[in-house]
Amino acid sequence: MFEPKLREWLNSKSGIWKDNVTNFCRGLLDQGLPDRAITRDMEWGIPVPLPEGAGKVIYVWFDAPIGYISSTMEWAEKKGTPDAWRPYWQDPESRIIHFIGKDNIVFHSIMWPAVLMGAKGYNLPSDVPANEFLNLEGQKVSTSRNFAIWVHDAVKDFGADTLRWYTASIAPETKDSDFSLNELQASNNGELADILGNFINRTTTFVNKYFDGVVPDLSLQDEETKTILARIPQVRTLLDEAYGHFHLRKACGIIMDFCRDANKYFNDQAPWKSRKDSIEKCASTLHACLRIIRALSIFTEPLIPFSAAKLASVLPDAKATWDTVDSDLQQGLKVITPPILFTKIEDEAIDECRKRLGAP
Repeated sequence: MFEPKLREWLNSKSGIWKDNVTNFCRGLLDQGLPDRAITRDMEWGIPVPLPEGAGKVIYVWFDAPIGYISSTMEWAEKKGTPDAWRPYWQDPESRIIHFIGKDNIVFHSIMWPAVLMGAKGYNLPSDVPANEFLNLEGQKVSTSRNFAIWVHDAVKDFGADTLRWYTASIAPETKDSDFSLNELQASNNGELADILGNFINRTTTFVNKYFDGVVPDLSLQDEETKTILARIPQVRTLLDEAYGHFHLRKACGIIMDFCRDANKYFNDQAPWKSRKDSIEKCASTLHACLRIIRALSIFTEPLIPFSAAKLASVLPDAKATWDTVDSDLQQGLKVITPPILFTKIEDEAIDECRKRLGAP
């Protein structure tokens, strides 16, 4: 009964949903949808609320998505605003997005929308970003055998943002990927510490040492400075597309390429030399670098929010938003050198984490 509606709805998502989701679901619809049981005979579970359903419980694939709505209702009740759930699920301007693994594509892209169509009055999912599987050290994760990296341990050992960045950079968006402790170490040390962190540290240290800790003037814009400043809105446009389509791996690459460009700009401009030869050029170089830091504090917030907050503290009075990220930076604003953003991960820490892994 809902197949034509499902097909029409799914076709409307072309170019928005990932191809692996839309193509997979269209293939199922082309084959025809067989009946699928939503109840089973067992004692544990949500009982069927009908007289003829005695002894039967609802399959989790059917009741779990309903829990998305009922838990929002419970939240609203506890807040003392019983109707606060409605804007999320019934306001046409709201977007419902389901982040799932590939084994849940059918339920969230066909079954659940059909349930919502039958119930009427509820928003259908706007997008269903479906990822493949994430393995560990070349093997499947097994929590029962303790072949897993437990988040509370990993955050304590490596820091939340290091984990967030690395897992985003290897997100299994189109195929299975592998979480490697050695690659985690290389990502933190080689990218976050040596590229991003180094650029922040050398810029703020130089400004505090030679320009009294305030934003210097942008009075001399050579072609290199114009080019690097033009990169800020260009990067924003690229990230708009990447974040908007949940391509986190791509976002990481865009940001890290920008950081590499920023470091190259710093090296090529050689402020340690221009400080003696042309103070105006030196000031303009560091002004541009501070503009980049402000932009990075905004660009990185979805991925590494704790570090992004530290980046924002470099220029506490230079407020900007996503839309104004390339706006002018006022001369004379205070510049703060933040604490070390990313500490190098030593081999001993990786070895200790690996020892805690059980048999794969």
